[in-house]
Amino acid sequence: MLRKRTLSLVLAAVMSLVLVLAGCSSDKAGDPASQPSPGSSGSSQKDPNLNPVGTYPIVKEKVTLKVLAPQLPDVIDFSTNGMTKWLEEKTNVHLEWQTYQANQPEQLNIILASGDFPDLFIGTSLSAVNEQKYGVEQRLFLPLQDYIENDTVYLKKLLGERPELKGYLTATDGNIYGLPTVNECYHCMYGNKYWINQSWLDKLGLKTPTTTDELFDVLKAFKERDPNGNGKPDEVPLAGASSGGWHHIVDSFLTNAFFLSNDEDVLNMVLKDGKIQSNVVTPEYRDSLMYLHKLYENGLLYNASFTQSVDQLKQLANSEEEVLGAFPAGAIVNIIDGAGNPERYKHYTALAPLKGPGGVQYSTYYSNFPYAAGSFIISAKSKHPEVAIRVADLFFNPDKEYGEGTLWRKAEPGEVGITGLPARTKRLKPYSNEPQNDTWSYIGEPFQTSEARLSDAVDPSIDPYSPEGLEKLLMRETKDKYEPYAPKDVSLMPSLKLLSEEMDVLSTLRVELENYAKETKVKFIMGNLNFESDWDAYVSGMDRIGLGKAIGIYQTAYERQFKS
Repeated sequence: MLRKRTLSLVLAAVMSLVLVLAGCSSDKAGDPASQPSPGSSGSSQKDPNLNPVGTYPIVKEKVTLKVLAPQLPDVIDFSTNGMTKWLEEKTNVHLEWQTYQANQPEQLNIILASGDFPDLFIGTSLSAVNEQKYGVEQRLFLPLQDYIENDTVYLKKLLGERPELKGYLTATDGNIYGLPTVNECYHCMYGNKYWINQSWLDKLGLKTPTTTDELFDVLKAFKERDPNGNGKPDEVPLAGASSGGWHHIVDSFLTNAFFLSNDEDVLNMVLKDGKIQSNVVTPEYRDSLMYLHKLYENGLLYNASFTQSVDQLKQLANSEEEVLGAFPAGAIVNIIDGAGNPERYKHYTALAPLKGPGGVQYSTYYSNFPYAAGSFIISAKSKHPEVAIRVADLFFNPDKEYGEGTLWRKAEPGEVGITGLPARTKRLKPYSNEPQNDTWSYIGEPFQTSEARLSDAVDPSIDPYSPEGLEKLLMRETKDKYEPYAPKDVSLMPSLKLLSEEMDVLSTLRVELENYAKETKVKFIMGNLNFESDWDAYVSGMDRIGLGKAIGIYQTAYERQFKS
C-alpha cells in the first residue's frame, strides 16, 4: 500500500519534470560539449575543502547546495524541517530549497524556466524515458558511478552487496544517473493475493482449497449451499475488478497454478534461463483460460469482473448482506472495510497459491528494484558534485541516525518485532498523513530493507484482524502462505532501459499487442471464442502484430543492461 502511495506522488513529479527539462534543453547544462564524458571520475581529493570520505562534517567551510524537491502535503516546510536542520549540522552543507506542488506541474515550469538549475534533485523519480532523453542524449544529469566509487561509503557497500541492483540502475550508455530507492515492503513484494471467506468454509464444513479442482468445488458450494443463510441465491463465489486498485485482476492469482503470472503486465513477460518470453501464447496460458472458462460457465466467476471498477467491487464486498466468497487484493483492507465492517473483515483469510493440474504452484514475486532509480539526481551543472553525492550517501546508512529519542529509540530487552524476533527499534511517533515538520516524509527514506521494517517493536498481543494489526496480518500471511512458493526457475521480466528508437517501436506495438491479448482473453473465458477452432488463429494474430519483434527488443535490452 505504501508503494502505491509513493508511486502516485512520484509519477506527478516525473511528468512535471519532463515538461520543464524539455524547455531547458538549450541551456549550457544541456550542451554535451560542456558535460563530463561518460564514466568521468569523481575524485574526493580535488577539493581541499572536503574532509576524508566517510567523515563528518563533509566540508570544512560551509557549502550551499540548491535542491529541488516536490512539496509534499505532509511536510510543512523543508527549510525549517527537523531533518534538514540535523543534516546541515552534521554535514556543514546548507540546503537551499526549491519546491513545487507534485500535482501542479505548471509550478515546476515557473521555478525552472529561469534557468536556475539546482545542484540536486531529491525525491524525483527517474523514468527510463527521462533517463534516456535527458541523461544519455542531452547529459543534463551527471553520471554517478565514479562518484559512488570514490566519494561514498554506504552506497558503495550497498551496490557491492547487491550487484544485481547495478543492472536496474544502469542506463543504455553504461552510466548511472539516478540513485536507488530500495523500499522493501515485505508483503508488497508478494502482493498477488487471494482472500477467501473462511466463515463460509467453516459453516459448510469445507477444507481450504489447495488445488484448482478443489477451488472449483468450494466455489460451487458457495453458490449452491446458501452459506450466508438468508435463503436467497445471492452469493457471488468469486469476483474481481478490471482496473484500478492494487492486485485486483481476477485471473492473475489463479493462473499462477499454470505459469508465473504478472497482473502488472498484460503480455506476461518473464525471464527464464537468460531468455525473455511471453506467457500469453503458451499451452499453459491456454490451459489457464480453459479453467477460467469453466468457472465462468458454471456461474462461479462474477460476470462483471472484467468490466467493473474497484469501487464497485468494494460495494459488492461490503453490501448489507454478506455475498462475496473470494476476491483478489494485495491487502484485505483494500476491499473489506476493517474499521466500518470489522466482523466481516475477520471472516476472510488469505489463500495460498493453488497447485494446478501440471503441478505448478507459483507465488508472484515483485522485486522492489523496478522502482530503483531517482531518489537523488545530480545536475551536470552542479559545482559541488562530490558534496552532493556525499549528502545523498548519508541516507543509505542502514543504521538510523536522525530522530533517535524523538521519532524512535533503540529497542529494550524483551521487545519483539512484527516477526516475533527481537526488535531493533521502537517507533515513538506513528506514520501519519497529517502535516508535520520532523521528517521529509517518504523522500527522506530511500533505503528501507525488509529486515529493518520488520524489526520495529510492536505489541505482541495486537489482534492482526484489527485496523492497527494490519501489518502483522499481512506479514504473517505472506510469510506462511506466499514466500514459500516464490519461483526459483523463472522470474518476472526486469525493468529494462530502452534506446529512443526502441521506445518508438514499442510505444505503438505494445498497445496493439495488449489490446488484442486483453480482448481475446475475455472472449475465451466467456465462450465467445472456441479453444479448438480459434486458439491457433489467436497465436498467429499475436505473431502477426509483432510479439516476436517486441520480445527481440526486450532481449537486446536485457543483454545490454544486465549481461554487460
